[in-house]
Amino acid sequence: SVTEQDFESELNTELRADKVKLYAGALPGRFAAASDAELNAFDLGLRALLEPPSGKNPEQFVSGARWLNAAGMDVGMVSERFCCIRERGSVQGRGLYVIDTDSSSDLVVAVPNPLEAPESIEVGLELFRRLRARALLIGQDRLPGVARTAKPTAVHSHSCFAHAANLVSGGNLLLVAGETPLHPGADWMWVKRSLPSGLNINVLKSALPGLTVTWEPPPGRDPLLEEFYGGVAVLNVTSASRLQVASAGAPTL
Repeated sequence: SVTEQDFESELNTELRADKVKLYAGALPGRFAAASDAELNAFDLGLRALLEPPSGKNPEQFVSGARWLNAAGMDVGMVSERFCCIRERGSVQGRGLYVIDTDSSSDLVVAVPNPLEAPESIEVGLELFRRLRARALLIGQDRLPGVARTAKPTAVHSHSCFAHAANLVSGGNLLLVAGETPLHPGADWMWVKRSLPSGLNINVLKSALPGLTVTWEPPPGRDPLLEEFYGGVAVLNVTSASRLQVASAGAPTL
């Protein structure tokens, strides 16, 4: 099995090039909606990899990888434990996904719009590690040429990220986002309906000591809270806290 030190070195090294590619290549307007055929292949591939014994059955892994290849994704294993799914070729908003095949947790950590919140990928990776979550999902940008208040790529009907979030999490989703203008300078977590299964508040507060947790819905529309169902929480983290968590965990870029 992979030790904590292995986790920090091997998985972070594996994702380093992906982070560089995302930050360097994901310019405004790069999002390209997947076709119906690509989304169907993406769903079938994910389902195959998520079936017990996850990514450890060679035939099952090959089947899932074949479907994901048809959706424009590459699949690989890290340390015989972490299944990494990434875009093939240029960045188009298909996302980056890591499944921990050893995890028994229902929790999924997701970073819907990393370009809007620097260090949020690193924060997501660190919380994925501390919470021993089932998967880490990393999205990309908002739709090209639209305002920040518009519907984000993360919940676009032809977004691989949205499909993955609903399929992998079963509604037990922790979304890591940037600072909310409703509470500037503070770390807040909004919980919808119920706390996501597998989300240990004490572990979360050890990473973010000043965190405020509330079940009171934020005023106005929040597409992330509207589109995902079940035990969903949106974690709004200030830039200072993101940097602190990132620097305390796996090495940043």
